[in-house]
Amino acid sequence: MTSTEVAFYLTEAAARFGIGGTPDILYQNAVQASFKEWNLSAQDAQAYLLSNPYNAANWKKSIGEQAWVAMYNHPVVSWNFYRRLDYPLLQAPPTAIANASGKVPVRLQYPTLEATTNGTNYTKAATAIGGDKLTTKVFWDVQ
Repeated sequence: MTSTEVAFYLTEAAARFGIGGTPDILYQNAVQASFKEWNLSAQDAQAYLLSNPYNAANWKKSIGEQAWVAMYNHPVVSWNFYRRLDYPLLQAPPTAIANASGKVPVRLQYPTLEATTNGTNYTKAATAIGGDKLTTKVFWDVQ
């Protein structure tokens, strides 16, 4: 876990739950940490923040897009930010796997071995969540 990742988690906690500080300041800290991690200057970060300020009315967009970029070298972390915040707005390519129904996946499917060795419970679990699909949202993803 990097300091940039922690900074974005703190920003999200402040925006979502009102804890840990001021979202705007934490957002600026997170973007600055990202720039530092990518070996970019503090001046570059400040200029970037002027054209990409925190938007309290759409905090998910602000945090989601910036975390996506910042976590480019941590694809699973970046994907988890996307799944939680629904940003950035992603579009599946035409060559995407058919199981995703033309959408960006929001979960992983159960392994094939699970269906073949534990079929009864696999069916119960898949039914309980709305189907074992790449597009079935997990329990905490309520949007």
